Amino acid sequence: MAAAAAAACRRAVSYTLLGPPAESLRVAAKAAAPATGDKFLDLLDANYNKAPKPQPAKTRTENASPTFVSSGDPCLDFFFHVVPGTPASSVTSLLANAWSAEPVTALRLTCNLRGVRGTGKSDREGFYAAALWMHGCHPATLALNAGPVAEFGYLKDLSEILHRIIHGSVSTRTPGKKARLAALGGFVIRARDGSRRFVHHRQERRNAPRCAETREARIAAANERDREDLGRRRRR
Repeated sequence: MAAAAAAACRRAVSYTLLGPPAESLRVAAKAAAPATGDKFLDLLDANYNKAPKPQPAKTRTENASPTFVSSGDPCLDFFFHVVPGTPASSVTSLLANAWSAEPVTALRLTCNLRGVRGTGKSDREGFYAAALWMHGCHPATLALNAGPVAEFGYLKDLSEILHRIIHGSVSTRTPGKKARLAALGGFVIRARDGSRRFVHHRQERRNAPRCAETREARIAAANERDREDLGRRRRR
């Protein structure tokens, strides 16, 4: 009796759920469509009603040329987008994405940032930013690779990284002369007599001759030379 009741219950609840009408008709049409025997045509028919893939996002470079925002590979983005002068925040963001995809490749690309003597990009600040991120997220990996850092980089890199870890990303390097002058809002120019003087950017723009006046002076000088040449030819 129990087996018969179970069988009757299964027969009572054995039904098929139907989806939206449009989807049901599409599935029925696909099942009813006969195969042509040509793989290309069958594949074309199978993909005809599929939704198109979203187009990758685009942007423009510094030269206003169109480019893609991402290559689709986090490691490839890290390799191409991290160049000398890239902000530390961008370096760590790209490194985090690359590390989540392929940790070993991301570690090698990080070492490639500091590679000197023709082994990498020689990007000191980019490598230090990546090393600080590794200290915060993967300290054991950074510690175990301290020896190779002195090989593909310099021994002083270890002390610089340690100093930045202790003092919160503060560098031991002092800014150069050009950086100090730029911070003051100017630069040094050398006069014809060999003397040097500090010039502010605003002062330089204010004292600079106008392009139109310079062009008029060149045209007037050229016309004067032409008149002198014409006079000498007539006297001959």
